[in-house]
Amino acid sequence: MTRQHARLSVRWLIALLGLVPIAGALMLLTTHIGRRALKNLAPASTTVSVLPGMTVEEAAPPAHGLVVTSRRSNGAAVEAGISVGDNITAIDYHPIKGLNDAAAYMRHDRRPIVTLTILHGRHMRRMALKRSGESHGA
Repeated sequence: MTRQHARLSVRWLIALLGLVPIAGALMLLTTHIGRRALKNLAPASTTVSVLPGMTVEEAAPPAHGLVVTSRRSNGAAVEAGISVGDNITAIDYHPIKGLNDAAAYMRHDRRPIVTLTILHGRHMRRMALKRSGESHGA
């Protein structure tokens, strides 16, 4: 093999090695197994507005319930004194494990006032929120 052929072979090898990450990424995006693997790697932080005047996401293990991620200005959560970072563990005294529990409860129970059990730091408290026609649902 001549020197010129050797250089050409090395260039082809480098080009092929450069394609490996692209092929791997395509496999992850286009195959069922790849999409499932990506889903398991990605953090499951979905922020949703299921409660009056705030958005929440599922609490990270080992905690359970929901964590307040934002409050609507002049909304029910601000008026009640709920803070970003508060952990909501129950709605109307019904324990909730995550977003699905909260959304299902809020869809099926249409009372005008919702009582939340909230863990603020180490202190547990209960707060009543008016629904006031705001939309809630995931």
